[in-house]
Amino acid sequence: MSVTYKLLAEDGSIAEATLEREFVQGLVSLPDNPTDFFRLEGDVIFLELAALVNSRARQRGILNANEYMRQAANGDMEKRQPISVSPLSENLWQVVDGNSTVLNALLSGWSKVPCIVNNE
Repeated sequence: MSVTYKLLAEDGSIAEATLEREFVQGLVSLPDNPTDFFRLEGDVIFLELAALVNSRARQRGILNANEYMRQAANGDMEKRQPISVSPLSENLWQVVDGNSTVLNALLSGWSKVPCIVNNE
């Protein structure tokens, strides 16, 4: 199974990108339980993955995020801050920090992720 997601192109347009089945099969599925992975203090909102547009997608980063998230869930590593996003339009948000984490959530079948809005 390949996974399709939104990616912000250099010209500012939004393109569809795909993670191929061979790569996806090497990742461990993560349970949809954000408290296992994130520190949920402050002004955290939960956004639908369908509303997020990645700024980039690096295979090495996706693999690392998968491992770090599993370690955080096991208590072997500190939990991360929520994903940082900026508004792109009325219904879309650009992922500023946490692109690989968003892709892991998508690959694991999550519908939402915790986010902090970056208005800068």
